[in-house]
Amino acid sequence: MPKSQIIIDAVNGDVPIEKSLKRLQVLAHDVHNEELERWAENELTGYLGTDEVPDYRRTKSLNITNSGFNLMVQVNNVPLPVGCLSSDTLDEIADVRIREDILSVQKFSETDPGGYRDLSFLAGEVLEKSGGIQCVSIRQLIPSSAYGKVLAEVNNRIIKALMMLEDQHGKLDKLGIRVDASKAAQGNAAINETLGLPVQIVEKESWTSKVAWNIIIPIITGIVGTVLGALATICMGLG
Repeated sequence: MPKSQIIIDAVNGDVPIEKSLKRLQVLAHDVHNEELERWAENELTGYLGTDEVPDYRRTKSLNITNSGFNLMVQVNNVPLPVGCLSSDTLDEIADVRIREDILSVQKFSETDPGGYRDLSFLAGEVLEKSGGIQCVSIRQLIPSSAYGKVLAEVNNRIIKALMMLEDQHGKLDKLGIRVDASKAAQGNAAINETLGLPVQIVEKESWTSKVAWNIIIPIITGIVGTVLGALATICMGLG
């Protein structure tokens, strides 16, 4: 089966990655896949400080530089000795979470040497431990290769999700699937499991429940209606 044009566009890079994410966001909404829709939105707008960051957006870096004064000698963008920070601080800052939106990720992936995280709030600790290094600014480099890996993984996940949606619902180019939530549940679970997203467990209605609603309830309703009708007739006769 010929692939949908939006899949071809994503594979060939014929459209910006943010456009592919927006298309996926619409499709995810149409098939009631809230987790996939939220993932696409997070990639478009960036992850907040309270959001859990996917593993592919985590990296390691201890490339830290500072500008300021070292024993009254002015320095600019020089490496900061790791001994100026406690082991607990180093462990915490070495684990980098890339929270930027996808456009920023793309920009930093194309920027040499990459992007920087501001760690100037550590100036007090540096001064205390070093006894002479007064930092005006402290920056941590996140190399462009780390952003490039994020970009590649996001694009890979977009393509995977689109192909699975096409397998389940056919051509995607009109961006108008709109299927019943219960019918889409199994396909959504497969997509989310593949992408490492939360999987909603949809409980199937038991056969006893179906029997109750489809057979027993109508019978009871009919009996009650008959009894009420008879009582009404008797009451009218007595009147």
